[in-house]
Amino acid sequence: MNKPRNEDVMYAEFGFTSHMAQGLELESGNIVLHFKTLTINFNNINSNDEVILRKATEKVNKQTLGALLILVKKHIQFDDSAEIDVEIALDKRNYLSHHFFRFHNFSANTEEGCDKMIFELKEMQGIFLKALHHLSEISEKLDNKAGRSCATELGTRLSTKGQRVEI
Repeated sequence: MNKPRNEDVMYAEFGFTSHMAQGLELESGNIVLHFKTLTINFNNINSNDEVILRKATEKVNKQTLGALLILVKKHIQFDDSAEIDVEIALDKRNYLSHHFFRFHNFSANTEEGCDKMIFELKEMQGIFLKALHHLSEISEKLDNKAGRSCATELGTRLSTKGQRVEI
């Protein structure tokens, strides 16, 4: 059996869509960390702050996206469209991770099937992008409330440190 000419494109789109779904989890985790660290002065982190950061990081790393969003909803007010968009993205993320290939079953064996899969994946990318926009805005609002900005030199320095130092 010959493989469909667009099969590689379909798998590439699946990979990109999965990457975007991971971005939802990352941004949701960032929101929780931003919220939990509102009172920490990152220019002068003490041992109590380190404990708070470590516990917050451990909690975020153990939670699913759904659990993170429930926690975020307790502390951050979403407008109706943001909440709906994030909930739709969560449902799509779960579908992508657990049911996408099962639903399409043998579709990947034909060009027409791959085209349908690619179309659906691109639709999901749009949904994820919309939800990521909402979550990024919430992160930015939390940063502003704390008097810091991840777009600044401090944000860059913290990102670099966070990638190299276990907190």
